[in-house]
Order: sequence, then C-alpha cells, then structure tokens
Amino acid sequence: MCIIESLVQDSDEIRMDTKVSLFCWLSKDGKLLLAARTLRTFAYGFLSVILAIYLKLVGIEGFYISLILTATLVNSAIFTLITSFYADRIGRRKILILYAALMSLSGVIFFVTTNYIALIASALIGLLFNAFPTYITYTYILL
Repeated sequence: MCIIESLVQDSDEIRMDTKVSLFCWLSKDGKLLLAARTLRTFAYGFLSVILAIYLKLVGIEGFYISLILTATLVNSAIFTLITSFYADRIGRRKILILYAALMSLSGVIFFVTTNYIALIASALIGLLFNAFPTYITYTYILL
C-alpha cells in the first residue's frame, strides 16, 4: 500500500492532499494484466455455474453433473502438474497450443453430445476452468 501526498491549490488556499493506493507499485501495463486476469478468472468461475445449469437442462442427473465437474477439477490438477514439469522442456508455446486444442476439442464434445460418459471423458481431456495453468503465459512478460 502506498501513500501519496501532494500539494493542492484551491482558490487562495494551499492544502496537503493524501491518497492511498494499493497498486501504485504496478505500471500501467501491470494494472491492465491484473484487470485482464481478474476478468478471466470471473469468466471461468461463471462458466462452471453455466455448465452445471446447461447439463441439467439437457437432462443429465445431478450425480452425473457432479462427476463431470469433479473430472474437470482432476483434469486441472493433472495438467498443472504436467505443465510445471514439462513446460520449459517441451516449450511453453507448444504447451499452450496443445492445451488450446484440447480445450477446443472438449468444447465440441460438450456441444454435440449429452452422453455423460463422453462428457466425463471430455472433462478429463479439456481444460474448462480457471485452473488452466495460465502462469506460463504471464511468465513471458516477467522474463
């Protein structure tokens, strides 16, 4: 937290103005990245709610919906581990391309079928939630 003090002149009087800023240490680009990451996190959280509602509307039982959502969490944990071990060896760009392809494939499967086994398989291969290891995209900026 930063405290910024400045002199402000109002009409005939000069006074000391004090402002408190949480992100004064961040550059404009850093603030934009933080805002983008915040919006992205909100969107992915909202996606999990919408996905559960969609699956209920297409007639999938609550138990199977919970299995599908659990599979997405397991997927996120597995892919985060894979990324942490192999991203630098394989290449970050290749990993991101692979994950984007898997996410697209998963979205197509969710779009074309209501078979819960196929949906669980899709949830295991696709990256649908925010646990997608996005830190590898942001480390380019830090390096």
